[in-house]
Amino acid sequence: MRSEEIERQKKGSLGRYHLIVCLLAVFVLMPFLVQAEEYRQQTKAGQINWYSGQILAESEIMAPNQKAASIWQEQILVRQAEIEARKKLAATLKEVRIDKGLTVKEILSRDQELAARVQGEIHNSLLEIVEKGKNRVRVRAGLSFRGRLSDSLIPRSIWFEETASEPASFETNSSRTSPYTGLVIDAQSLEFEPALIIRILDELDREIYGPSLVEPNVAVSQGICQYVTDLQSAVAASRVGDHPFLVRAGGMRQEANALWISEQTAAEFMAASDLRQIYQECRVVIVLGNQSRSEFREYLLD
Repeated sequence: MRSEEIERQKKGSLGRYHLIVCLLAVFVLMPFLVQAEEYRQQTKAGQINWYSGQILAESEIMAPNQKAASIWQEQILVRQAEIEARKKLAATLKEVRIDKGLTVKEILSRDQELAARVQGEIHNSLLEIVEKGKNRVRVRAGLSFRGRLSDSLIPRSIWFEETASEPASFETNSSRTSPYTGLVIDAQSLEFEPALIIRILDELDREIYGPSLVEPNVAVSQGICQYVTDLQSAVAASRVGDHPFLVRAGGMRQEANALWISEQTAAEFMAASDLRQIYQECRVVIVLGNQSRSEFREYLLD
């Protein structure tokens, strides 16, 4: 009887262990099971992923005749495809908007030394053979514009610019036990174009989020905000914490590369949020969608 009891305890312990392992696996894998609807901008030459900060471009090269190519000819095709893919990657990078209508193309045209460094980044970009047949090769080139590249492209003066007006002052709402941990702005009904630098204003054009308020190192490495195309993905994003403030954008200020929200909503956000953490960790997600959709959404502030 004693041995049977010991055996039952062993089985019970083993069962509980397996249960704990399964639960841990669920919690560990959960972030990977929820896929964000990433905002991807298609250009003539490639694609800009404004969620991940990746640029992709592909090139397909075909042999001039239908005969099976030799190994030597295949190598030539691969090399040609790689060169073409990187050319398209460079063209796509030039389409990236930096701030207030300023693009990478304009920045590089003003600074030849920077243009040479960026060209070096292009030459060292990642390459992947997507398809390789007897007489056809397709190659994909990829590059991240976050981190070192963004640091080179964004003018340093942007991080220290003076706002157009005095910063708004708001009293902290001490009655809230759980402050807002991030900001989600639904701009699906607007023709807002993503950029490396954006601003959030209130109706009086007072800046409540922008380059002069955030931590530059974080904005460079992770982006000043993330762009998605799905509201549910935005609210669930780890970027904005577990209690984000959700608001619908009232409009745009194109000359400032900014979205604006109502003065009352801005006051509520500023008074009831952990602004220090939001600014230091760039906890903002912007939802951009199909421009043909114009459905109106109304959100409760609390």
